[in-house]
Amino acid sequence: MADAITREELKKLLGKEDVVIVDVRLPEYYAKEHIPGAINIPLEELDKNLDKLDKDKLVVVYCASFDCRLSPVAYRKLKRLGYQVVDYEGGMMDWKEKYPVESAEFADAAEAGELGGKDE
Repeated sequence: MADAITREELKKLLGKEDVVIVDVRLPEYYAKEHIPGAINIPLEELDKNLDKLDKDKLVVVYCASFDCRLSPVAYRKLKRLGYQVVDYEGGMMDWKEKYPVESAEFADAAEAGELGGKDE
């Protein structure tokens, strides 16, 4: 697989067990919107969260847009460490042009309900 991936190639990978999609933006941007199924590991926290990534799986990193420099940095770092990694260079701006996004705010509310948020 090439070092970069297109929107359509990424769409075909959604939901596959051997693929991890990583949003390397800050948590507040991830919470607002992200690619469905993506996990959030901000670039600045990548080193201490490598245990969340499996070297046997394909890791797809992305950030905000073609102009964003976060995912290329994450790509190079993971590649050096021996991960199977590709960079979705278009990021959120490119993805939103054609496909729906998820919001972590909804997921957080559901999780709080499951945890019995009646302590207040």
